[in-house]
Amino acid sequence: MLALAISGALLFVVGYFAGSRYASPPLQDVAAVVLETPPLLTAAGVDLRGDWHLLAVGDLGQASCRDLLARLVRVHNRLAAEPQVQARVKFVFLHGQPTGTAAHGAAAHQLVVPVGTAVARGLARQLGLTENQALDCRDAPLGLVDDEAMLRALLPPATEPGRTARDLSRLLEHFGG
Repeated sequence: MLALAISGALLFVVGYFAGSRYASPPLQDVAAVVLETPPLLTAAGVDLRGDWHLLAVGDLGQASCRDLLARLVRVHNRLAAEPQVQARVKFVFLHGQPTGTAAHGAAAHQLVVPVGTAVARGLARQLGLTENQALDCRDAPLGLVDDEAMLRALLPPATEPGRTARDLSRLLEHFGG
């Protein structure tokens, strides 16, 4: 009986250490809010499943949103040194515009997806923005969305693009994306 108890305890200890060896790498020194219970992002006509996305939402008629789009592009460009990371993530700016209006010259960018204002506002709220912030972009984070359309992390707006690119790489490694 004692031998059985000792072998059970030994098996537990070996399993514990072997299992923790293959766990996700710890996230250290990452300027992001990692969501412990990631919500599913949903919006009519927007399907984020199948790929990882670095997502921004706003109205490109606002100067602050054009700045956010430029930041998204700079993060993408900073990842040129890590083409495997750059290729795993789609960089998407959902442009909330009234139905039937032009995309303020941004339609030429493959990363800009025009959506209705209501859809953009709904997604902005899901990213944690208030009604007043919804399409303004002044304090808008970038959202990291996994291939099941789950919001995994929010990258803060004041972070330098090189740091955001590094953090994105670490987050993808952590989540296995």
